[in-house]
Amino acid sequence: MNKQDLVSKVADKADISKTKAASAVDAVIDAIKGSLKKGDDVRLVGFG
Repeated sequence: MNKQDLVSKVADKADISKTKAASAVDAVIDAIKGSLKKGDDVRLVGFG
C-alpha cells in the first residue's frame, strides 16, 4: 500500500473527499515525523 492507496481507503471509510483524506493522512505523517525527530517513541499498536 502506498500513500495514495491509504488516502483512498481513508476517504472511502470516512466518507470524505480525497482532498480532506490527504490532509488527514499528511497530518498524521507529520505528527509521527515530528515525534521521531524529537527522539520520542512511536507505537501504533495493532498496525501492520
